[in-house]
Amino acid sequence: MRANRWTLELNAVVVMPDHVHIVFVPKIDMPKLEVFSLARITKAIKGASAHLIDRELGRAGRVWQEESFDRVLRISEKLTKNRVYFE
Repeated sequence: MRANRWTLELNAVVVMPDHVHIVFVPKIDMPKLEVFSLARITKAIKGASAHLIDRELGRAGRVWQEESFDRVLRISEKLTKNRVYFE
């Protein structure tokens, strides 16, 4: 997926029946010298995955909600604690 290769370092993913949990570290957009925004990353992930899901199911239509419920983990303790959830 394009979002993974160029915009983020993927640490963990869990696909649930009605949502997804993703732990990642955004990369730096070198031409702009800034971190890729969460909005840009989630838009890329939602767009690419929705396209693949619709193609697999032979349909077209909305897959993801507009809203995302995100949390920034800033302390390595929190990341370690939350990664247990993914194992």
